Amino acid sequence: MENRMFNPKVEVMPKEELRKLQERRLRAQLRRVYESSPLHHQRFREAGVTPDEIRGVEDLRRLPLVTREDLQRAVKDSGDFYGGRLCVPADRLILSISPPEWPFVPLEDIPVVTALTVADQREVVELLTRIWVMEGVAPKDLVQVQCWAWEAFGFAFSFPSHTFGLTSVGGVLGCRIIPQELFVPDVPRTIHTGRFFKPDVLFTTETALATLESYLTPVSEGEKVTVEVAVSETTSFKVVKEEEFSPRSIGYRVIVLRAPFYELFYANEEKRSRIKEVWGVEDVFTLLDIQDILFYASDCAEHCGLHVWEDAFVVEVIDAAGECVSAGEWGDLVLTNIFAEATPLIRYKTGITATFEDERCGCGRTHRRIFLRL
Repeated sequence: MENRMFNPKVEVMPKEELRKLQERRLRAQLRRVYESSPLHHQRFREAGVTPDEIRGVEDLRRLPLVTREDLQRAVKDSGDFYGGRLCVPADRLILSISPPEWPFVPLEDIPVVTALTVADQREVVELLTRIWVMEGVAPKDLVQVQCWAWEAFGFAFSFPSHTFGLTSVGGVLGCRIIPQELFVPDVPRTIHTGRFFKPDVLFTTETALATLESYLTPVSEGEKVTVEVAVSETTSFKVVKEEEFSPRSIGYRVIVLRAPFYELFYANEEKRSRIKEVWGVEDVFTLLDIQDILFYASDCAEHCGLHVWEDAFVVEVIDAAGECVSAGEWGDLVLTNIFAEATPLIRYKTGITATFEDERCGCGRTHRRIFLRL
């Protein structure tokens, strides 16, 4: 598969220029959160550091790490829906949600809500468009996307360009999108839509793909299973599970497996080979998807690590003592968002074990690549 690029000026930017751009955006982000976010301002004060003292990536280690539990506790203790992270007025958000009551919700069940401004959504569209092109999505392709409607990933393709002045990945690339949710009842609908429209690309998760296979895999001779799915109050369709309905019958060219926090996954060579054989696709990609911080990373056709966009994030890998490790060494993946206006996170400790590589990839891209150990 050809290694195409959406924004080569940034994707192959020389390392020295990329680092300067990254540090410029980092300094601006640190000033923003210090002045606008009660949560981050307090953490700066506890560390005895001001934004002006963080001149570059190496100085970030002077700031404390933030975990998901820290964010959940901030919501519970403050009663603030965003836990003190919100850096813009609520009327600037694409979607404004009224704060619920938290007193009886267990800490681990408190959601970490990521807000979006119009500028945030446009940046996510830029980052995901680079990824979609890298994964082989082309203009005029028909792309079937399974995700939860409330995710920022969904916001990147579900809005036409005239809605709230937002862009979309489909609009930028000139491809058509079929959005579908990840509910199990949507599995027959996904199959029906796929067999009827013949999409070129499928974005889904590992478990959703396995569920699709369970419907499509041949059954015993003479056995037939029919599933009726309601489309509206007056209309329904039937999906019949029988031998002629194989995964290959849909005709996908590419499958992208999203790996969100709730379903971490990495398609290694063995898994890619199995999926390519079962589904008859040209290639299979992994898309690491951390909604808390609007982070996306994917492999290219070289399948040598997941590409990170360093103009949008600072990526650290730390050891048990909190010290940054060198390339090739394993540790905890830590992320800093340097573009988000609404709810950015600084030094977010993901709990994901990873290592990284800074050498130019065989595809030509210069940004850092990460490798996962799941």
